[in-house]
Amino acid sequence: MGFFPSFRSRWRDTETDVARLVPLLNSVQRAVREAESELSGLIARLHDSGDRAAFLVGTGMESEADSDPKSKAMLKGLEAFLARGGARRRYLQRQVAAFRQVVAIVDAVVKPNTSVTDLR
Repeated sequence: MGFFPSFRSRWRDTETDVARLVPLLNSVQRAVREAESELSGLIARLHDSGDRAAFLVGTGMESEADSDPKSKAMLKGLEAFLARGGARRRYLQRQVAAFRQVVAIVDAVVKPNTSVTDLR
């Protein structure tokens, strides 16, 4: 036995660290994709609803919804959807940004500055 205790090789340590972190990285990257997909769909629905609301409001001084109870109810529903949708959009945007930060942090740990070939 030598004077100093033996340690695993740097290569083996790196393999162990990467094996531990890659599932986390993959999971967060999947969460980013799912949140971005939801955000994209929500934005499309918000634009569509905004267009419908603009059509119901009309371009004149009086809204078309004022004279038609069905249109008035639809406009009220669209306004509520746009309010809820706007809040959800902001939340998803913050969520995606936070997930991207996590991905960057974990990615930096998985890919340290030291090249794997230098570890041998």
